[in-house]
Amino acid sequence: MPSAWRDARIALDVARQSGKTAVVGFDDVGVAGLLMSMREGADFQAFITEKLGKTSQRERPQRDVLIKTLRTFFASNCSQQATAKELRAHQKTIAYRLDKVERITGLDLASHEDRVLLYLALKMNDLIT
Repeated sequence: MPSAWRDARIALDVARQSGKTAVVGFDDVGVAGLLMSMREGADFQAFITEKLGKTSQRERPQRDVLIKTLRTFFASNCSQQATAKELRAHQKTIAYRLDKVERITGLDLASHEDRVLLYLALKMNDLIT
C-alpha cells in the first residue's frame, strides 16, 4: 500500500508539472517518474530548457527537423547511419544536424552522460507539451 501511494503521488506530480487536466498513470510517467521519485517537485521545464538549450526555441521548421533527427538518432541506438536510412537523408546531413544540436545545447553526443541528459529532456518535453 505505501508503494502504491508513492506511485500515485509521483503520477500526480507529473500531471501537475504538465499543466494538463488529463489522467496520468504511474506506468505512463516512465523516466520522468523515476526522476520525480528521486527528487520531489523537480522542475521539468527548467531541466528541458537547460538541456535542449535554444534548440526548442528555433523557428518551427528548423526546430522540428532537429528534434526529429535527435529522436530518430536515439531510436536508432545512436547510429548516424541508421538515422540517415530511417529519415531518408544523407549521412552527412545527419552528421551536420547532430553537430548543430551539439553547438546549440553545448552537449557532446559522443558522451554517454550527455546523450542520457538530452534523451531525458526530450522525453520530459514530450510529457509536458
